[in-house]
Amino acid sequence: MKEIDFSNIQKDFNKSLIDLEENLKNDKSLKFWKRNTNRVVVLNYFQLAKKHLESLMLICEYNTSLTITSPPIVRTIYEILLIIIFLFDDLDNRVFSLAKTIHRERKREIECFDKLGYPTNKKEEFNKSWEEYLQELYVDLIPDNFDWTENNERFPQPNQILNSFEKTSPKTHSFLEFMQKRHYRVFSIDSHIEPWRIAKLTRALNGTDEETILELKNEQIWFGFLFSLAIATEIEINLKYGQEKNLLNLWIIFSDLCNPAKEIYEQRYKSLLNI
Repeated sequence: MKEIDFSNIQKDFNKSLIDLEENLKNDKSLKFWKRNTNRVVVLNYFQLAKKHLESLMLICEYNTSLTITSPPIVRTIYEILLIIIFLFDDLDNRVFSLAKTIHRERKREIECFDKLGYPTNKKEEFNKSWEEYLQELYVDLIPDNFDWTENNERFPQPNQILNSFEKTSPKTHSFLEFMQKRHYRVFSIDSHIEPWRIAKLTRALNGTDEETILELKNEQIWFGFLFSLAIATEIEINLKYGQEKNLLNLWIIFSDLCNPAKEIYEQRYKSLLNI
């Protein structure tokens, strides 16, 4: 994986992300039932990935010694990619599933306050913190008489999403399986601080192995960019905001510079961006 000056392509990359974000903010067609919930959900995940990428760049570019802390950030960006792919497979139903999961968790938190005997003002403070978010997203979606006890449906964790495509979409399953084996496991190992990883980073932790730090920095930035580009591409191919050519050009540039980018592009996005 080549070490490059990302500033040469970051301007075009950032412009594509900004344009896509503005399109999402202004899209009035992504309605579900009474509210613009689909738009809000997709936008929130996209903005979360964008913020994680910004955080990654700040760490890697301006405080290189902290690069060893960045794998969990890259892992989160990848998990958002998984969620975006899962959502768009059946957007209305998946958003509704997410809504029900959020409400269920909120109900359990409130029950926990009651069980542990928290002061009333603390519980009210907790409820208030949820209010604006829930009103914006889902408060009108679920009937008041919804029976939580008979419905065990939950929005899946990122590591459960792969299996959901095994029968419904073999191509997507094959792609996600490839991503898990080639990339996700590496960042998962880094995030969970496996012993062999600590052994490798020991000198980097002591600041005596600049080569390891630079190698890790380059790897984190590359995958942060790639997973963010994949998220942007998934949104574009589903919502058609007119960013196809810009995103295709970025994939081509990345593929010429980085083998993982070429593999990911050829596994999925070359056919989806067949302009």
